[in-house]
Amino acid sequence: MRFLLLLVLISFLPRLGAAQVAISYRAAATKGIRVSHLDSVYRSAIHADTTKAVFAGYEDEVVQAYGKLLQALGSYLKANQFLWSKPTKGFNRIYFRADGTIDYYVYQFRAGEIEAVREAEFQRLLTEFVKSHKIDLRGRMPFAQCSPVTYHDAPAAK
Repeated sequence: MRFLLLLVLISFLPRLGAAQVAISYRAAATKGIRVSHLDSVYRSAIHADTTKAVFAGYEDEVVQAYGKLLQALGSYLKANQFLWSKPTKGFNRIYFRADGTIDYYVYQFRAGEIEAVREAEFQRLLTEFVKSHKIDLRGRMPFAQCSPVTYHDAPAAK
């Protein structure tokens, strides 16, 4: 009986960490993934109120690691022949396990910034990227980082 009760309770827990997900804000809402819920589970990596930050006092390290992750994404996209036709503005909110593994990469482009077919290809490549990349940070708990972003083609290798 205890086993059955435990199984039932586990099935109602949020599926955090169950899969690495890359998804637009719009699609997340459609699939029942509530950013407000994710925000309640993943603490901010950095925060104006340092009592709410996982990495209080290490803001420069977070910014550097986050930038490095976004640069890796740019290189990954370019290596897979995804090129931006112009600088493309959007917003990211990325949710990480304590070990730096990406659990959720939630993104949004500004209206009119990208055609649907290009966004679908971005989505496909981003889904593969989050499975094999992580941020170079280790926290004491799951954490999140967000930012506006302007995507553009990665520079040519030297």
